[in-house]
Amino acid sequence: MKKSTLTPAEARDVQMYAAAAARRNRPTALLVTCGVLLVAAIIFAIASLVQSGAARLSVHRLANERAGVTAVADEIIALREEASEGQSDGRYKRELQLSKLEAINQQVRLPTAPTLSEQRPTRTIGSSIEKRRVDITMDNAPLDAALEWINAAQRAIPDLFVSAIELRPRPNGWLIRVQVARWELRS
Repeated sequence: MKKSTLTPAEARDVQMYAAAAARRNRPTALLVTCGVLLVAAIIFAIASLVQSGAARLSVHRLANERAGVTAVADEIIALREEASEGQSDGRYKRELQLSKLEAINQQVRLPTAPTLSEQRPTRTIGSSIEKRRVDITMDNAPLDAALEWINAAQRAIPDLFVSAIELRPRPNGWLIRVQVARWELRS
C-alpha cells in the first residue's frame, strides 16, 4: 500500500474544499427561513386570538345593549297602547313613584333618610310618554343597606331602572348618589 503524501498547500486546499462541501450540505438558509416563518405564524396566531377575544366581548356587549333597548322599546310600546286606549291601571302614574321611594326607607332602615330630588322629565316628541328621573343621595350610609334600598325600590316600582350610580367612601360610611328613572304617562 502506497501512502500518498500531500504537501501542506495541497492539504490546505483539500481541507478548504471539504469545508466548502460541508457548508453546501448544511441547509442553513432553509432552517433560517423556516424559523422566520414559524415566528411569523406564532405572532399571527397570537394577534388572531387577541382580536377574536375582543370581538367576542364586543358581541356580548352589543347583545346586552340590544336586550336593554328592546326592553325599553317594549315598555314604550305598552305605554303608548295604554295611553291610546285611555285606560290606565295607575301603574305609570307619577305620584306613585315618589311616595313609594319615600316609603322604602321604613323597610330598609337607613341611618339617615335619603334625599330625593325629581328632575325635569324627558319628553318624547309627539307622545304622551316621558322619562321621569329622581336623584337620590344617601350620606354616610352603609353600603349593604344602600344597595338593599336600591333593590327594594326596583322591586316596589315596576320598570324602575338605575341610570347612574356614584359611590364615594366616607369615614362613617358611603356617599351614594343614584339616579333612577322610569318611563311614564305624561300627566
